[in-house]
Amino acid sequence: MENLVQAAELLETSSKLRLAAYWINEVGKGSVTPDDAGKEALNWAGRFLTEVDWTSPARKPVSPCGEFAVQATSVRPIFYSSLIKFGQELNEAGISNSKELTSFFRNLYIFLQSASFDEKSKSLNLNLKLSSEFLEEISHSLLVQLNGNSGAASRNSLWDEPFLPKQMSAFAATSH
Repeated sequence: MENLVQAAELLETSSKLRLAAYWINEVGKGSVTPDDAGKEALNWAGRFLTEVDWTSPARKPVSPCGEFAVQATSVRPIFYSSLIKFGQELNEAGISNSKELTSFFRNLYIFLQSASFDEKSKSLNLNLKLSSEFLEEISHSLLVQLNGNSGAASRNSLWDEPFLPKQMSAFAATSH
């Protein structure tokens, strides 16, 4: 039962991060403002990633029964391995040292937990496309782990379109 609960938590985390990535991308395009579910997904991702990232300046000491304690512990290795895999994209965006990386993540976490996404993204000078792609990388890596496949997996099935419950149902039906 414990493995099933952990798998469910990883799937939930992957889904929420993917949804947040979708909304970051939409805000970046300037096409829409997140609806209530989108705002909740963005806020959740900000709170969660602040807990996952040991270096986050916004991270507060947490009690053992904190909101994300178990999920953050499970996701932390994937977060850092995704960061390593994402190194080339970060370098291409001009993020080449620890100070710039810390600033990028600080601004991302502030943006995610903001109530006014359009204004906040402009004031932070945050690369929203890069932010969205990083959350997608983490989400994808979580799905690969759930699938038990440590090798490279194709993203073509879930990643070509924004997250939709129908797609997740199709994924769940084929992953048995």
